[in-house]
Parts: sequence; C-alpha cells; structure tokens
Amino acid sequence: GEYAREIASQIAQVNRIVDQLDKGWIESESIRDFLRRHYGIKIKD
Repeated sequence: GEYAREIASQIAQVNRIVDQLDKGWIESESIRDFLRRHYGIKIKD
C-alpha cells in the first residue's frame, strides 16, 4: 500500500547514500595507496 511505497522509497535513498559513502571510501583508499607507492607518504587512517 501507501506505506510500502514510502518505505521502499526511503530504502532506495538510504542505499544510494551508502553506495556514495562506499565509493568515497574506495577512492580515498586508492589515493592513499597512490601516495604510499609513488611518494613514500604514509597517511594514518
């Protein structure tokens, strides 16, 4: 019903946010790896 559609919409929104957070974490991890490999810079997590 009406509530199910609203809940599904909210779940989809949360999933998009989590995906964006995951992508950002992966990108920042990639940047840290790049700096570590090419410049010997160690960044604490």
